[in-house]
Order: sequence, then structure tokens, then C-alpha cells
Amino acid sequence: MTQTCKVCSHRDRHAIEQDIVSGQPLRAIGRRWKISKDSVRRHRDAHLPKAVIEAHEVAEGERGSQLLQRTRDHQARAMRIYQDAEAAGDHRVAIGALREVRSGYELEARLTGELAANAQPTAKFDVGAVLSQLEAMTMRDITPSPNSPTKLSIMAPNLDKPGENHGE
Repeated sequence: MTQTCKVCSHRDRHAIEQDIVSGQPLRAIGRRWKISKDSVRRHRDAHLPKAVIEAHEVAEGERGSQLLQRTRDHQARAMRIYQDAEAAGDHRVAIGALREVRSGYELEARLTGELAANAQPTAKFDVGAVLSQLEAMTMRDITPSPNSPTKLSIMAPNLDKPGENHGE
């Protein structure tokens, strides 16, 4: 005599199937719906329509693609802000935009599996330290203009002739 599937005969069958498709652990599903994990496994393997599983996987893939595209759009916007700030000589905004671009690359690497979700990115140099040094240099090189106490001039060491004021 064959045994009736406990999930198929359960009054909350659709909710149980949704839990299965969403990837919840079988033991947790069984506990939640007061059926054995083996009943859940048997139902998943024998009765759960393959189309439901495939549709869920496609939906997850589409959601991931949308998130990745939003991340790339955010990166492109941060890069435009960086370029505009760099052209305007606004080093504080440029550095902040670079940080956003960097974090966008990190997130993209995590989303695409190039970087494990719990991994810390490593490099031959500490990007945060480099950005801090750039920020410190920028602040050190902003000095009051000798010609006007209300204007600031930016000194760019090693780029032009020493002692020459820029931005006036």
C-alpha cells in the first residue's frame, strides 16, 4: 500500500512549497509545518513541479541582474561626480566620489562571485590609507591667498614651479 504524501494532503501545501522553493532548510520547513523533513524532501523530489523551481531560479537571476545593473549605474554616476569634481578642483568631493566608486567595485565583485560575501578585499596597498593621505595632502595644500583673505588658493607641490600660487 502506498503512503499519501503528507505535503500534498496538507491544507497549507502552497505555503510549504513556497518555503521549499525559497531555499529554506528542509528541517526548518518540517518543524514549521509539523511534518518530517523526510516528507518535505520526498515531496520536493517527487511532486514539486520542476517548472515552479525553474521559475523561482529565473526570478532570482533577474533580481540579481537588476541589482547588479543598479550597482553599475551608481558607479557610473559616482565616476561622473568624481570627474566633475576633479575638473572643478574640488578635491573633497572627488575623494568622496572615488570612495563610492571603490565600494561599487567591491559590491559588484561580491554580486558576481568574484569576491566571497564574507571576504575582505586585499590589495598590495591599503586604498583607505592612500585616500586618507590624499585627503591630508589636499587639506595641507589649501592655504589662504596672500592677495585676498576671503579666497583660498591651492598649492600643487611638484607640479609647477615652486612657490607659484594657483587658483587666483
